[in-house]
Amino acid sequence: MENEFRATYNLFVETFINMDVTFPMSYEVWQSIPMDLQAAALFCNFYPQINLVWNKVKTPASISADCVSEVLMYLQKNVKKILCDPKRYTQAYIYRVSYNCMFYVANYPYTKTTGVNGYYQNTVPHLVKTDDGYVDLYDTVDNGILYLTEPEYSSEYSDIWKLIDSLNESQKKVVYGMLDGKKNFGISGKEKKQIIQELRKIFEDFV
Repeated sequence: MENEFRATYNLFVETFINMDVTFPMSYEVWQSIPMDLQAAALFCNFYPQINLVWNKVKTPASISADCVSEVLMYLQKNVKKILCDPKRYTQAYIYRVSYNCMFYVANYPYTKTTGVNGYYQNTVPHLVKTDDGYVDLYDTVDNGILYLTEPEYSSEYSDIWKLIDSLNESQKKVVYGMLDGKKNFGISGKEKKQIIQELRKIFEDFV
C-alpha cells in the first residue's frame, strides 16, 4: 500500500514533469521556480532524507498523512530562510527540519479514548506566548543549524552534522549511503574502502 509520503512525492513530481523540471535540482534552479511551488520542490528534491526520517520515527500508530502535512508546513516556513541562506539547501538541513517537526507527531500515541487526533487534542501547543510575541518551539534555528531537544540531536550530534556538511562529495555519498542502509554507494570498492578509512579519522573524536 502506497503511503502518503510516496503518494505526495508522485503527485508533486508529476506536476514538475509537466513544467519540464527534473530532480535532483540545483539551488539555482530551485530559487528560480515560482515561490508557491518551492516547498513542494524541497519535498521532492530531498525526498530520500524526508522518507528516511519517516521510516526512522514512525510507529504502528503513526499517521502518515499528519506527518506529511507537518513536513510540508515546515518546509514552507523554511523557504524564505533558504532563499536568504543558500547554505541551508543541504540534505543534512532538510533532514533536521523534517526530524524536528515530525518526531512528536509520528510518536504521539493514540488510543480509543484519544482518537486519531490525539496528538492535536492532547499535546502542548508548540506556539508559546512571550513578552515579544509568539515563539514556535519547533522552529529553533541558530546560525543556520536546527537543534533538537531529543538526546540524538544534542550539541554533540549538531557538531557531527556540521562535520558532515564539510565533507567532500565522495565522502558525503558514502555517509548518506550508510545512513540510508545502502551497500552500493555508486563508487568502486577500492575507493569506498579508502573513503571509509578517511571517515574513521575524521570522526574519531566522536567514537
